[in-house]
This record gives sequence, structure tokens and C-alpha cells, in this order.
Amino acid sequence: MGLSIYHWLLAHGQALGLHRDRPSLSSLANPEPAPWNFSRPGRETFEQVTLIRGIAARIAQEMSLSNCTIFDVTVLAEVLELPFDQAWSAMRPLALVTSQLLRHLSRRRPLKRSEGTWLSFQIAYLRALDGLLQQEAALRRPWLTAAQIPLGNAPTLSQEEALETASLRALIETLRPQRLTDTQAEQALTAGAQSLLAKQIYQVMVAWFSFNGAEEREAQLLIQRLEHGLPGHMLAAIAENATPLAQLQKFVRLGYLTTWSEPAERDYEPLDDISPNLTIEPQRELYRAQLLQGLSQPLLGQVFSLKDLYVPPVGELLASPPLTPDSLAGSARPPQLHDVLDWATEQLSLADRVPVIEAAPGQGKTSFLQMFAVHIAQEFYPAWMPIVISLRGLTLGATLEETLAPALPNGLFTAQESWLSAQNPPAILLLDGLDELPLGPDGEGQVSQFLWQVKAFQRRYQTELGYAPSPGSGSAFRSEQTGNGNPRHRIFLTSQPEIFDMLLRAHPELNLEHSYRRLRLMPMGQEALRQWFRQWAVLQTKAIAQSYFNFLKKGGAFRYSKSIHELASHQAPASPLAPQEHLDHGDRFQACELGASPMTALAHQPSMLLMMGILHRDGFLDDRIFNLPTQTLDFEIFERLNFWLMGAATDAYPQPGMIADLSRSGPAHACRTPDAVANLLAGRSPRHLRRQIQALALKIHQSGRAQVALEQLVDLPQLDPLPEMYFLRCLLSDGSPGVVFKNPALGDYNCGERSPAACNSSPSAPAPPMARPLSWPAMAMWPSTFTASWAMPPSPPAWCALS
Repeated sequence: MGLSIYHWLLAHGQALGLHRDRPSLSSLANPEPAPWNFSRPGRETFEQVTLIRGIAARIAQEMSLSNCTIFDVTVLAEVLELPFDQAWSAMRPLALVTSQLLRHLSRRRPLKRSEGTWLSFQIAYLRALDGLLQQEAALRRPWLTAAQIPLGNAPTLSQEEALETASLRALIETLRPQRLTDTQAEQALTAGAQSLLAKQIYQVMVAWFSFNGAEEREAQLLIQRLEHGLPGHMLAAIAENATPLAQLQKFVRLGYLTTWSEPAERDYEPLDDISPNLTIEPQRELYRAQLLQGLSQPLLGQVFSLKDLYVPPVGELLASPPLTPDSLAGSARPPQLHDVLDWATEQLSLADRVPVIEAAPGQGKTSFLQMFAVHIAQEFYPAWMPIVISLRGLTLGATLEETLAPALPNGLFTAQESWLSAQNPPAILLLDGLDELPLGPDGEGQVSQFLWQVKAFQRRYQTELGYAPSPGSGSAFRSEQTGNGNPRHRIFLTSQPEIFDMLLRAHPELNLEHSYRRLRLMPMGQEALRQWFRQWAVLQTKAIAQSYFNFLKKGGAFRYSKSIHELASHQAPASPLAPQEHLDHGDRFQACELGASPMTALAHQPSMLLMMGILHRDGFLDDRIFNLPTQTLDFEIFERLNFWLMGAATDAYPQPGMIADLSRSGPAHACRTPDAVANLLAGRSPRHLRRQIQALALKIHQSGRAQVALEQLVDLPQLDPLPEMYFLRCLLSDGSPGVVFKNPALGDYNCGERSPAACNSSPSAPAPPMARPLSWPAMAMWPSTFTASWAMPPSPPAWCALS
């Protein structure tokens, strides 16, 4: 017989007192999930959990009376059959009830591998889909506006008839199998998105997104993003139900390490086979799951993610003193380039020095750390536990643990039971942005003190056992005797090259040459650019990619007679707030004197290459940019990005979204359409939004910690929605909500634009070094206002209070 958990809750919700506050679409701009209430007002969390368990027990009892099997639980299919607003409201509640149902059923008998896989996959997909919709709502996608408009208003067309007309119902029925075999279950766990089950779900979800207003290509990219983060949701589902899903632990690197390579000869494994030596700590596993889920984040507000466009960087080891163009000219052959991922992996077995990855802003340091952390979490855990921490805005404490503790409260770095203790796996601290620590009058401020803390940290945590990759194995790790006094944990740093060059001169007592191993990221070479344009063609169209390539080629971006090493040596800090002497002494456009075009340096940086690609795709980049002064070229890109984001109507671009025919040959979702602009403005004028962005950026910069609490923004009304390209909501160290820069370069630029206006209040205050007249039309040429109309959804069922 069939079983519908959704209809069960719908029928009994009123008797149980379940409720949910009516949602408003104004909350869609908040990236944090809206508060769901499972119980009556005033109930405590323990009572809520008790009610959930009771519901799961009652559903399990009805399953037994109706002779239903675990494969009759098809909550994913139930959700996809609902109208959009009801489906979104039901995703998290149904995932929560299914998780409790899984635990209850496992108490009767151990779940088979196929049964556990079936339930955990549905939980993971529901959570991943809900997270994806939260991301899209924060970006206020136009397709969500259409999705919120119900089809049930048509008197002759019910939701079931609409599904039937769209041929979606037949596809949804394929998600109701009679049984999942053990072979299919193991394939789903090992092959992921390439498995038969995942491909089947992919087809259904593409049709579901298309039915709800997304274009077909847009729907494909959305599901592709969902699948990138799905392993993280799968890990979280299994870690939360580690005991009933003991037979699935080895597929997500949980449990005892030596059992992972053993063949599964039994349908399920007794719990005694799981070694108690490695404790499954929930907070640590959920953090690892969040690292994997981060792969689904949209890149620069686009439909795709970083993984879809990521090109692995290469780098060269830095000698002491650093290499110069003169020394390169006298060498017989250029320095050897290293694949940065392979080089970083090798450093795990080398405890003598701290690895430092150096590059100019926008060269890919932060992106590499994100991808490296995911690589470690998927391939090397629990031999190593990756922890990513941004140093921007941190206050120096007495020890390294106290300095890093506010960035990761759940890590409990300063407690005895912290993630750094001996009973937990060795940690890899990936510390991003050494150059972003607060600077003092001497130019280096807290950086040298921080490096002293790193040195003391390495001495405090030492072990006789080092960890290194097993020979002939790309994933398994084993312990090796490497000598006494080796640091137990590994630390990776990222920085701009100038920091270490300055410290080498100012602090010889730090012995930096023998304590740190420096690798400089190289600009994108010919092969990297070729790979990037291939991926850009897949995400857009071949015509868009070819047009962009021809544009850069016409501007001389690929005409460079020198080597990539010399190009790297002429890259200076791109931040608008960089010290003036950096801009004068090491101007990266000095490469023009060696035969390079002004566009050369920008075209070889991943971040600027993407920004220019977006602008060119939507018609906001033309030949006139080739005639701009080289010192202001990157600032001009940032300025045009502001116009693109807010839909500026200028003399050059009279209608937002109207672009050249060749560029417009791609899917419509690729363009910055008037609907997308209207959703962002939400009734505000572009002039007003621009001023708000600048004021907020200035407040974040003046905080000295690259973050500001929301309670400090009472004088900046109408900040909702925030442009996701610039700002990101977060939790501060004290647990209060705050705002940080999502893209530091764009944030600094908008702050720099606001600074002259702030300085005008004091005639004696000097203007910042980056202040310059903008070459684009004045703000007065912008349209006065845009309005956004969002359809209000009907009230969801009363039981949608689950959380």
C-alpha cells in the first residue's frame, strides 16, 4: 500500500497543534533559513524533539499495520508533486521527520544497506534543495517570482492536471521504486552524481525547475550546483544517524579507518565492528559537511559555482632573496612550476616548515584553500581534519588558539576538549589572508606577533608520529615514524608577497628562510586559459565564449613576449586601499613596457577574467576600455560592475540587459535582465542603493575587523536586500548577526568611493590615494526608480511548523 508522510501530517496537523507563521516574500532576501516552529508557541526545544519522535513512532506503527516497507517512504516525490510554495515549506519538515523515522525503524532491526541509502538520499536531497532555494532567494532570481504564482487559480486546471500536462508526473513516479538493490545502493554511495539513482533524480528535478519557471539550461546549472554540495548533505545525514547507518559510515569516511578497504560481505554490519578508537564528534563532522556543502555556493551571483569554472593553479617556489626579472634573465632555464594541489599535499608529510602560498589579490588564494579543504575532507579524513579560517578582522590574542577561537566557536580551540586535543584527528589550519591582519604605524603591525604565535603553537603541539600518504595510494593514509618533536598539526598561510619580503628585512630573528616554505601562484598560462574558456563555453555558449576570447585578443591581452614568470613579477596589489607606495613602486601595468597590453595582467587573473567575462557577455564591456589609462583599468572594471548590477541606463547602454546580438545568443538567464535588477532594487533608486552600499562598505572598513554588527547599522535603513555580490550575512564571535565583505576587492572599492565624501566634512582631512574622477556618466543619468512586484503565496498547511 502507498504511504504519504505529507498527507499524514496534513490530516493530523490540526489535532497535534502544529502551526507555522505565514511566510512573506520579503524574507527571501535573508540567506539564513526562516525560523520554523514545530510545536505550539512557548514549547521548549526538548518538547519539540519529543513531538517529532512521537510522530515518527506513530508513522512507523501505521507502516507496520499497512505492511508498508521502507521503500514506500518517498518524501522527495511527495514534495515535488506539491505547488511550489507548499513544496518549499515542506522540505525541511519532511527531512526532519524522515530522519527520526529512520532512527525509529532501526530500533526494530538493523537497516539493510539499500534501506539506509534510500532514506539518507532523500533526506540529503531535501536539505540540499532547500539550501539551493535559500541561495536563489537571497539573489532574488526572477524565476522565483514565476514559481510563487500558483496555477490553481485557473478554474479548469488543477495542480495534478498541470503536472500531467507538463509530463512531470510520470517522471516523479520513477522516484517510487519497489526496491533498491544493494548493488544500486553501493553505486549511489560511491559514484555520487554519476550513479543511476542520481541521474534519475537529476532528470526529475530539471523538469521540476522548468515547470516552476526556470529555463531548461538554468535548471540544469541549478541541479549541477545542488549535486556539488550533495556529498556534504549526505555526510551530515549519516553523521547525525551514525548508529542506525553504521554500514554507510565508511562511504563518507566515518568509523574505523582500517575497515574502509574491506569488502562488504554482509548486508549490514554489527556495531561491534566499529572501533571505538575514533569518536564521531557531531560538531566536527557537521563542520566537515559544511565544507563540502560550500561547493554549491553561487560564484559572484551567477547560476554556476566555483567548481564549475575552477582551473587548478600552478606556482613556483620562492628563493631567498626572491627572484627578479634580472636574475631570471641570467638563468639558463626558468624555475620549475608546481601543481599547487600536489605541492600542498606533499607538505602534509613535511613538518620542517610552514607552507605559505603567495599571490596578488584576485589570483586565487582563497579559492584554492576552499578546494584544498574539500579535497582533504573527502580524501584524507580522518588522518587530517581541514579547518579554514579567514584572518581578516581577527584580533590578536595571547596565543594562536585565542586568536583563532572567535572565527570558529564550535572548534573550542581554547578548551581542553578542543579539536586540537590528542583524541581528535590532526588538524590542518588553513589560515587565509596574513596580509589582512591589522597593520600598525611600522607597516607590519600584528603580522610579526602572529608569526611568533605560530612558532609557539608548533612547539606546544608535538608528537612522535607524523602522517604521510601511503605509497601507491591516493587516498588512504598511514602513520609513519618521522622523528621526535614534529608538530602534530599543520598550518598553511596565504599572503601577498610584500608581507614576507618586508618581514625578511625587518625581523631577521624570525628566521623566516628556514621556518617557512613559500610558493608564489603564477598568472594563468596558455593551458589554464584554454581550460577556462572551454568551461566558460559549457556554462554559457560557444558563441559567447568565442566572442569574449576575440575581444581580449583584439585588446592585446594575449600578446606578451615575455614569460609568465616576468608577468607575475609585475603584479602589484589590486586593492583600492593599498598603500600609495605599492602602486607607484610595483605597478603591475609596468609589464606594458615589456610588450604587454594593459589588458594582459587582468586577463591572466581568475577573478578579473570572470568579472570581465560577465560584463562582456551582457554588453557592458566594449573597445573603449582599451583606451583607458592603465593605472585605473581595474577600477573601471569595478565601476562597470556596479552599473551592471544595478541596471544603469546610460548613453552607452540605454536599456539594461540589451546587448550585442552575438553575445545575446546564449540563454536568457545569462543576462542581467530588468526583472533581476528590479528584484534587487526593491523599489529603491540605483542612486540610493549605490549610496547605501558605499556607506555600509565604509562602516565595515572603519570597524578595523572587516565586519560590522547589524545593530550598528540602524542609521542605514532600507539595506534589505543586500547585494550578494558584495556582502554576506554572518554570525560574529559573540553570536550576534553581522555583515562582512563577500568580495574584499569590490568592498574596498566601494569603500574608497565613499571615503572622499566622508573626508569632505573635514577640510583638512586628506583624500585617500585611490580617489579619482570616474570616467562613466554621472549618477543623474540613471533611471529614477525600479519597482519589484513579488507575488504573495497562499498560506501553507498548518503542519508546516516542522524544523
